[in-house]
Amino acid sequence: MANVVSMKIVLTLVASFALFGCGSDAATSSIETSDVSSTDSVAVATDASAPVFQISIADMQFSVPENAMSTDQFELINNDAVAHNLMLLDDSVSVDVAAGETVALPQFAPGTYEIHCHIHPSMIGTLVVS
Repeated sequence: MANVVSMKIVLTLVASFALFGCGSDAATSSIETSDVSSTDSVAVATDASAPVFQISIADMQFSVPENAMSTDQFELINNDAVAHNLMLLDDSVSVDVAAGETVALPQFAPGTYEIHCHIHPSMIGTLVVS
């Protein structure tokens, strides 16, 4: 008799967790949707005729060519087999890039920017924009 009562309690708890779990999926979905929107807002439409300035990632290092212009389009190319991220120290830009993917970056005003990968803190680079 005690086993039957214990089994009913266990089944009730499992059913409760399942129902609560289903309820939280809706909240998670709305959060994921808003995250996608914020990522979309990072990509900035630019003049199609503007030169493309490519920052690449290979062997867990940023490769940042010289002579970037504020009128350039900027791309981040991940040549590694793992995901990376490009962030500015002031968090004004934060862009994720999956392994083997290329993503658009926003345009940068003239200045010097320290870039880093939030996922791999030892990855640091400097972007100079004229």
